Amino acid sequence: MKYDAVTLDTNIFDQKHLNLERGILAQFKQFAEGSATFVLSEVVLREVFRHLQSDADLAKQQLETAIRQSALARLFDAKTLASLKTLVGGGLDASDAANRSLRNWTGLTGCEIVRASGANIERLIEMYFAPEVPFEAGRKHEFPDAIALITLEDWAKTNGKKLLAITRDKGWISFCGKSEWIDAEQDVSSALQRFQAHTESARRLVASLLSSIAAGGRQDFKNELDQRLGREIAEIEPEIEAYSDDFYWSVVDFDVRLKDISPLTSADSFKIIQTQKDGFVAQITVETTARVNAEFNYFADAAHDRKIGESRESIAAEFRADVLVSIRGDAVDDCTLADVELVNAPVELDFGDIGPDYSGYEE
Repeated sequence: MKYDAVTLDTNIFDQKHLNLERGILAQFKQFAEGSATFVLSEVVLREVFRHLQSDADLAKQQLETAIRQSALARLFDAKTLASLKTLVGGGLDASDAANRSLRNWTGLTGCEIVRASGANIERLIEMYFAPEVPFEAGRKHEFPDAIALITLEDWAKTNGKKLLAITRDKGWISFCGKSEWIDAEQDVSSALQRFQAHTESARRLVASLLSSIAAGGRQDFKNELDQRLGREIAEIEPEIEAYSDDFYWSVVDFDVRLKDISPLTSADSFKIIQTQKDGFVAQITVETTARVNAEFNYFADAAHDRKIGESRESIAAEFRADVLVSIRGDAVDDCTLADVELVNAPVELDFGDIGPDYSGYEE
């Protein structure tokens, strides 16, 4: 089915860690060129702003805490500490930072905001007392979602545009299932692929390229992919899980080093999410092997006041990752890799049982 417009629910922004500058959310810039209309409910816009503001506020608090802890540890002299405090104090407040980030992104994507003030209050009340989705059992508080949905549907009807809503929310999906004007799609890359015209040649190229790499060909392309993806993986910050019988612990430092990747080659393992004059952007899936090293400190108390030891641990991690690849050219033998972005990465890594390393201890 052909769609004329696309929209996003708040949960998609959260799933993508509110990363507006890179990754899949940055790909919505393509709609500024007019291939389809990109709209956002004012309700979603305000929710995303609140989440960005919360993240910015937390980041500032963490910076201030780190400076205080560095002062207690005497890591810097008084002049350097004063400079650090001045630097943090001179930054934007959380509200201004969130507003700047969101305004920049909506401007680059050509996003049209559907105002909540246009909500049909009579219909809203009827939905609440019926109840109709999103006011089904146990969800009587879903007024923001209801306002977003009925205003988006009215916008689509008024403008004569079939709208695709990208959402993982059950209420949104149920509403779209009954709407003549809105359909739901849970996967962002699948949704973007629906808006690409003439993808046949790009799909053939990706399929042939992945098969060639699997057979040992195009090692130049594979090596470039390894290097770029290795840099991306080195930047991930997963949650470290571990268990110690006798001690409290904290992670001092860690690093993630790529060992090997193996792109999947099946037809459903990649999607074309943007076509361009001289190439395209595809999302591919790779099997990844990495080595994760972490340094732990151990404490006798929950407040971490009494350090009793440390250790360095290492584990092998295997996981699948979705990767955006920007490819230039139209032939398997000479196409080039223009850019690589890691779309998702493991959020938890389990080191199992850990404990202080006493191997260098002398009585």
